[in-house]
Amino acid sequence: MEINLPPKELRKRIREVIKKQFVESVERVKEGPGTLTDFAKQIGISRQALSAYAEGSVPESDVLLAAIFCWEWEISIETESHRIGWRTLLTPGTPAQLSLFEDQKEGSEFLNTSTQDGSSD
Repeated sequence: MEINLPPKELRKRIREVIKKQFVESVERVKEGPGTLTDFAKQIGISRQALSAYAEGSVPESDVLLAAIFCWEWEISIETESHRIGWRTLLTPGTPAQLSLFEDQKEGSEFLNTSTQDGSSD
């Protein structure tokens, strides 16, 4: 699938989505009974790092993957004709390791692309 965005614009949009995810997560924790320190520990970072990511600092890849897995985030962006998304394959109740002989469609959840009308590319 071809993404009709210049690489700089694509990366900018991805960074914005990641920041938004951290901001929303921090807001949910602040509204609930937990603490930011305990929440940050779930992915192995400090409260200060969590706040920095919510302010726009870009996390290292392992921190981002931990957040995606632990907090079940979906990272996606919209273009004029596509919704480009990355979802974790590991959903509750799904085994962590897939057999090499399982249907390849199961692995397609890693990269989810669809047009605005819902059809897949």
